[in-house]
Amino acid sequence: MAGPAKPGTADRRSAGLAASAAPVAVARFTTEGLAPQDRFAIWKDSISVLFEVQRRTPAADQADDFHASLTTIQLGGMLLAETTASAQIFHRDLRRICADGVDHYMIQLYCAGEARARFHEEEQTIAAGDLLFIDAAQPSSFVCDDFSNLTLVAPRVLLDARLPHAERLHGSVLHRDQPITRLAGETLRLLNRLGPGFDGDTAEPGAEAVLDLVVRCLTLAGSGHPAGTPAQRMAMLTAIKRFLEMRLADPALGPDAVLGSFRMSRAYLYELFEPHGGVVRYIQQRRLVRCLAMLRDPSSRRRKIADIAFAHGFTSESHFSRAFSRAFGMTPRTARNHPAPAWLGEENPPAMDDLIDRRYEAWLRAIGA
Repeated sequence: MAGPAKPGTADRRSAGLAASAAPVAVARFTTEGLAPQDRFAIWKDSISVLFEVQRRTPAADQADDFHASLTTIQLGGMLLAETTASAQIFHRDLRRICADGVDHYMIQLYCAGEARARFHEEEQTIAAGDLLFIDAAQPSSFVCDDFSNLTLVAPRVLLDARLPHAERLHGSVLHRDQPITRLAGETLRLLNRLGPGFDGDTAEPGAEAVLDLVVRCLTLAGSGHPAGTPAQRMAMLTAIKRFLEMRLADPALGPDAVLGSFRMSRAYLYELFEPHGGVVRYIQQRRLVRCLAMLRDPSSRRRKIADIAFAHGFTSESHFSRAFSRAFGMTPRTARNHPAPAWLGEENPPAMDDLIDRRYEAWLRAIGA
């Protein structure tokens, strides 16, 4: 004959089921209800978690017609954010990347408005219906009209497992006239509509299913470009970047190494890398980014800074230190010792007052942590 259940067992089981089935968290930031003259300043402070922003013109800074709203759904280890805002300029440069340590990917669907985006000195126009891939560990800037977009934010480890060398897609745009882009866009819209109805059991699997489909669309679109000069140039540039990435530790790496492996003229090579400031500058930037990542990696704390520099192709510690300081606005030692944001140690960081829900800021910082 079975004995009586231990006191509290059923209660604990019920509590666990209730916790796992809890609805997903949804943060709703809005400037509505704020004094008009305060709206942009508060938005600027909030979105600085990821971007520096400014109004399109100096006169606009004095205007009181600004509005912004950002609704964020927490989907397990991912976020889905719907943003609607007045015209403005967004910047994310190497100094900000170094300072905030935010390291994830963003798949962004423009729903309304237009933006001029710049990645590695290359400018392109993003319009409603276009899908954009952004690596938060690489610089970007956007000059936006009044706009609305949807952004799926995914940890680096989650996307790298599905899309090898995903960082090379930074700045890629899938244009609205491609059926595969429309499929990915409609899937993101569907996730946005259904997301708030998910619970702790369904949020992450649901979001990952959408991520799988969007990644497949990115892969198909990337392999389906028609032949032609722009596509051929991009394919060649990608192949050279892959070649360089695998050899960054070689101090002799430079234009001659590329020319020795690819059949092209020196003039054509220089033309390909002109938007990056030249081949030599591109190689140095990639080495510096690699060094920054290692300096911030806890598992590399015991490695000497000089050893990290030498392992990435630098031959002089002083040259490395100067180049690093110019790129990131701080010394390698400061980057290594840069303290984690205070909110990381708080179980419930203060992020909401009577008017503004800013919880998304902590969620964004915590992705992949």
